[in-house]
Formats: sequence, C-alpha cells, structure tokens
Amino acid sequence: MSRLKEQEMDAYIASHQQEILEELTSFCAQPSISAQATGIQEMHTIVTAALERRGFSVETISTPTNSPVIIATAPGASRKSVLFYNHYDVQPPEPFEEWITPPFEPSIRDGRIYARGVMDDKGHIICRLAAVDALRAVYGELPCTVKFIIEGEEETNSPNLAGVIHDHTEQLKSDLCLWEFGDVDTSGVSMQYLGFRGILYVELSAQTAELDAHSGIWGTLLPNAAWRLTWALSLLKDQTGKVLIPGFYDQVVPPSQTDLELLAKLPMIPDSDVQQLGAQNFVQPFRNALDQYQAAVMSPSCTICGLNAGYQGDGPKTIIPARARAKLDFRLVPDQTPEEIAHKLRRHLDENGFSDIQMSILGSENPSRTPTDHPLVQMVVAAAADVYGQPQRVLPMSGGSGPAHLFTEMLQIPIVTVGVGHPDSRIHAPNENIHITDLINGIRHTARILARMQAD
Repeated sequence: MSRLKEQEMDAYIASHQQEILEELTSFCAQPSISAQATGIQEMHTIVTAALERRGFSVETISTPTNSPVIIATAPGASRKSVLFYNHYDVQPPEPFEEWITPPFEPSIRDGRIYARGVMDDKGHIICRLAAVDALRAVYGELPCTVKFIIEGEEETNSPNLAGVIHDHTEQLKSDLCLWEFGDVDTSGVSMQYLGFRGILYVELSAQTAELDAHSGIWGTLLPNAAWRLTWALSLLKDQTGKVLIPGFYDQVVPPSQTDLELLAKLPMIPDSDVQQLGAQNFVQPFRNALDQYQAAVMSPSCTICGLNAGYQGDGPKTIIPARARAKLDFRLVPDQTPEEIAHKLRRHLDENGFSDIQMSILGSENPSRTPTDHPLVQMVVAAAADVYGQPQRVLPMSGGSGPAHLFTEMLQIPIVTVGVGHPDSRIHAPNENIHITDLINGIRHTARILARMQAD
C-alpha cells in the first residue's frame, strides 16, 4: 500500500469524523442489554441497516433466546478475506447513580465519549464500518473480502454462537479474524493480545435449614449456612493466590521462551492503574513487568465474584442464615478445560466433607492462542507503526475470556486485536468511555490492515 493512499485514507477519516461520531452516538443511544432482554431486536435492526447501507449482503440467524446473529459479507478485489467478530449487546448499566451522565444518552466531554457500550463493543463496530468507508472512498472497492459476524449475547456467555459457527463454517472461513476489542496502553501504544484465557463460572451454595433462626436461641445448636460455605471456600485458595484444588495446574502449558521475551519487553503496570480503581496496591510486590504479566495473563486464577448470606440491611438482625451462596470464576490457560476443572472442584469439595455444597455451572469458555510468528500477525503488528508511532506491543495472552476458541478451533483462523479502548475505558462499569483520538486511530489502523491484505 502506497504512502499516498495511506494519507488519502487518513484525510477521508479526518474529514468524516463528525459523521462517524454521529453514527456511534446513535448506536450507543439504543439500549441493548442481553442480560435483561432489553432492546436487542431494536439494536439488531440498527446494525443490520448500517451494514446494508454499505452494500453488505446480510443474513440474520435466529436463536432460541431471540438474540439474532448477523452474518454479513462484502466482496473485495483479492482472494483474501478478513472476518470481524463483534457483539451488539452491552452490560447492564447499574448502578445508575454513579453515572455522571445517563448511560444511554451519549455525552462528549474533554475529548471522550461516555456511554454504556461505547467501548464494549459498539465503538469497535463503528471503527470497522468507518474503515470500510475509507477504503471504498480511496480505492473504489474493498481490497479484500470483508465479513462480519455480530452477535447479541456475548455479555451472557454467547450460548448460541457455537451452533451458528458450526452451521456456517464455510461461509465464515477467512484468512484473518479481528476480534471484538482492542486498546492502547497508558503511553498510547496499541496493544496486541494473541490469546484469551478460558473461564469456568460457578455458583456454590449451602442450605442448612428451611428458615433463618434466632442466633441467641439456636446459635450453638444449628448449622450456619454462611459458615458452612465460608469453610468450603477456604479450601480453594491460599493467601499467596495459589489454587488448592488437587490437579488444578496439571494441564497448564508453561510460557514459551518467545512468550517470556515478549512479556519482558512490556512496561510495568503502573500503580496509577490500581489507584484509578480506588485500590492502594497490588496483592503482592512485583519485581518487573515479566512477573506482573505472568501473573496477570499467563496463569490460571480463582476469584470470588460475589457472596451472599443472611441479613444485609441497615442495623442488626441476629439470625443464623439458612442459605448462603457464592459466585466464582476460574480463569484458565492452555491446556486447561472448564470440564476438567469443574470435575476437580466437585471432587475436592466432596473429598473434604462438603458434598452438601451445591454447584451450578453458569458459564464456560475454553482458552485460545494464536501463534506469535504467524505472518498476518506480524503484518497487523507492523501496520500500527505510523498510526501510533511504533508497532503494537504484543501480549501472548489476554487476562480476559471470550468465545475465541470457537474461531481458532472450528474455523482454524488466527485472531488479532485492534481497537479503540484505553486503560480507563471503564468497561462494565459506570462512565464507560473512549477517547475520540483512539477511535480515529483505531479506524486508521484497521483500514491499513484491510489494505495490506490485498498484497499479502
């Protein structure tokens, strides 16, 4: 791709910034909360119309949960193809009182756009649509075939995505997949995440009676569900962070030498990132970035996400709770599987006298990896250089999870990340936001990737 074409694309994107922001605003103004079945059909209609306006052939696949999946295709000049995976659903916006402006009334302040879903994931959909517009304006056509698969229930663990991919494998097969997110680090350099940890999300519950009881009368006579569950939870992890489930680490593939070299090149996660969350420090001191990132993205984990038992209101209420429950997630790395870890968790509880603790699996995803030496990965990393001032910084894994394994396993396709987020985007939290500059740079980077697919 010539430097002149790059400059023409950049000029087009800059001159159409207002229209890009207006379309993003219209996307974010529509609630689409899959967990609450709110606005999903309306958002599906908006996304479909945006694709059809750009000449995409659009197919809607119905799902049992009434969250349609969109598959769209537009042919290009070369035989190469790129698949964009995105989702049009968003997280619930609560607590409303912590939003400076309402979550579905997009607001621009100090160079940022604030709205629920602006980073996760509507800003990324707009980024890709705007890149398509720029390429067509400069080239007169798309340099390669462009495909989208956009679902409406990523935030509820994508229960129907595997079936859709299975039924449309040939239609979706591509040379490269751009995943649903991407971001820059605190210094403004684009980040590349070449893998995703898996997840097992479970609920553990204890019930020791039908009714709560007076703690003065029954406190030393009846079992207490809150204590019962607490004792069970204490078996899962020690104070150093080590997971205590026998065999938990057996299938873990250690980082390769290349992985370690890439991690060692990264800057340390600053204390300011922790302090933005209202915390004071890390769980342990880290000597360098290698130690930090091995813990953050290359190691499996066990996290209590929520606890509930007994009286939670104002003032005292002296009871023995009859019921208690906890929600936990286990983040997994290759070659752990959710099925293996669920089996070992259940066995661990049973063998330690806690067969009465009920376990429900609320969600699961396998981990996934894309090879660091794949030539298209290297192209994407290099394409960032004249947008961000240097190539992308590469993480072999992301700490988060998602259905990426469906693409790497079923479609046999490498996955890369390119996008519009930044460290304080506050995804899943009040005041979610992106920088307008990051949005524009994400479009510029995405357009270069598609253009260079013509030559590769």
